[in-house]
Amino acid sequence: MSWLEEAHLVSREENRVQVFPSSLRVRSVDEAKQRLAGADLTLAHRNQLLAIVAHLVSAPADEGVSTDELCGVAGISPGALPKAMSTLETLGIACNDVAITVFVHVGVASSSAQRLAQSSALEGNLIALMQELAPDIDDRTPVPLNLSETCQRLRDQGHPDVRPDAVDRLVRGIAQDGRSQDGGRGNISLRRVSRNTLMVTLVRPWKTVRATANLRWQAAELLLTYLTGRLDKGVRGKDLQVETTVGDLLAQLKQDAILKTSGIGDMTKLMERALMWLHEQGVVTLGKGLTVFRSAMTVYLDPAGGQFTQAHFAPLEDHYGEQTLQTHVMATYAETGLRSKRDAERLSEDYFLLNKEQFMKRWMPGMGREVRRQTTSASWEAIVEKLGNKVQQDIVTDDRDRTNVLVLAGPGSGKTRVLVHRIAYLLRMKREDPRGILVLAYNRHAAAEIRVRLRSLVGDDAVGVTVSTCHALAMKLVGASFVGQRAETEDFDGIVMEAVRQLEGEGLSKSEAEAQRETLIQGYRWILVDEYQDIGPEEYQLISAVAGRSLEDADLKLSLFAVGDDDQNIYAFNGASVGFIRQFEEDYKARPAFLVENYRSTNHIIAAANAVISAAPDRMKVDHEIRINADRRRDPEGGRPRKGGWGWTGPGSASECPLRRCATGDRCRRRDGAAVETGSGVVLGPCRRHLS
Repeated sequence: MSWLEEAHLVSREENRVQVFPSSLRVRSVDEAKQRLAGADLTLAHRNQLLAIVAHLVSAPADEGVSTDELCGVAGISPGALPKAMSTLETLGIACNDVAITVFVHVGVASSSAQRLAQSSALEGNLIALMQELAPDIDDRTPVPLNLSETCQRLRDQGHPDVRPDAVDRLVRGIAQDGRSQDGGRGNISLRRVSRNTLMVTLVRPWKTVRATANLRWQAAELLLTYLTGRLDKGVRGKDLQVETTVGDLLAQLKQDAILKTSGIGDMTKLMERALMWLHEQGVVTLGKGLTVFRSAMTVYLDPAGGQFTQAHFAPLEDHYGEQTLQTHVMATYAETGLRSKRDAERLSEDYFLLNKEQFMKRWMPGMGREVRRQTTSASWEAIVEKLGNKVQQDIVTDDRDRTNVLVLAGPGSGKTRVLVHRIAYLLRMKREDPRGILVLAYNRHAAAEIRVRLRSLVGDDAVGVTVSTCHALAMKLVGASFVGQRAETEDFDGIVMEAVRQLEGEGLSKSEAEAQRETLIQGYRWILVDEYQDIGPEEYQLISAVAGRSLEDADLKLSLFAVGDDDQNIYAFNGASVGFIRQFEEDYKARPAFLVENYRSTNHIIAAANAVISAAPDRMKVDHEIRINADRRRDPEGGRPRKGGWGWTGPGSASECPLRRCATGDRCRRRDGAAVETGSGVVLGPCRRHLS
């Protein structure tokens, strides 16, 4: 926010939720003192209330006083102000008319009333399910809550549209129940351990959890009924604005007979919690007045508009560049100290005495380029230099922030290796949040291989990166689980299309659809897809929806990096289409990069493969013929003789054993004594160690 202000793109001002002096029911501070004198209050709290009254008395009658001002003069937190105003109202000193603006949906599909009923019923079943799964949980032993499996159980109980993010919101709402005005522990406590798992600790008994939720539902229903009743009769629509006050809302709860007899100690706290819960679950939207219940700031955008450009970023880049340099200096200091403590002390002194150029020349010569990288030289060597291929290195080190890349790679050219090193580069050099990276593979085996390779390359930095198949991703998005179900009941493609519909916000307004998509994609910024040529129509639509291909706002789109080979589409029988890789350039406004050096096959095999594939129509690599990698260009056309491993042997032979079980170094004969002769006259047969 500070850097945006430095660029004059925004400005922060005080919050303007207002209380008007006309809300006072006393004429002077002395009259307020008399009423407070008979109240059962501590001296400190009495003085806080008097400070609020004195400030309202001295303010112009036609100008509002911000809640921030009242908190300041009384020395209380924003969370305690509603309670203070409620006390003044109870004592007849003031009318609690803190203005509140609420937006409701009435007379339309998915109205506020329907949303409240659905959220209440869903939460009731969720609490029952959590108790069933962990009936004996205590306040010392957290238990895991798997969001996808929980969703599937709730689906089976009659909630077909429930998603993991909805369950997450409800559970977090339960965690807010029972907190004091200024924080404290709720009925449960939570800790997220992964995108799909929460650790839940029960702070109060399940009976208390359900009772608190019941009171909140009752209060929420009363508040919603009052808010919708303030609209003109017969009006219908979404986001209809309702103006009211905190005092009016509180009065609705205080006059309810059921709530009066429920033993609630603090009706203001119940009102706040019910109103915030309605907002959290999307039943209503709080506008003006939200800051009364939750700390907030007012931000004004520059009317002229504009983006945070490279010019604005320059001073911030200098700041981070200096941080990076200091990190490398500390690493050099540590390495120097391991060799000589005296030299380390001299380095420390020189850091503060010499200018940057002098220091670098003395202690870090030749490291000018290295110190600009946000990683160590060893990491750079492993991720970039060891590729040993200029084309691969250029693809991996692409520093564009928003770009879509298609890597068209021939067989044996290191497709998956480049993809893994690209992820490592984003983590180590670009310092991307691992939780913002999504990797999609064709099957579980490929996903597991990517995880293993990435972990061996960057270690624990790989934790948080999502590596998944398209079907597994779709199941996480919609909260589906096939655990315990029979194989023939599994409808993977149906789950994928359900995820697409929810990502695209089917049936929602543009703003609601964008908000839902943001919730579902959980902060992803980068999508990397392996074997793009093997995706089918359902996977294609899922990737498009996650990437935001059809969105108008470029800032909402994700960067897509895909690797594939249009010549290797072997899953057409299963619905995959090579057509999707062919239209990638048009879909994502990307120019392809080509990997054509083969690291696996001999020149003979490569030449034969090129001859076979050249006749295929509509190829994308017509002018990019596969060739042997540079390090093997001087090898014999049939390849070098093997040195170890399984295979047939003989002078100058690189042929493989038909039985695939002979060890190099053995001169062999067939069991029946018959010789096998190759074109070069080499006699081959089964290994001696396999003869009995």
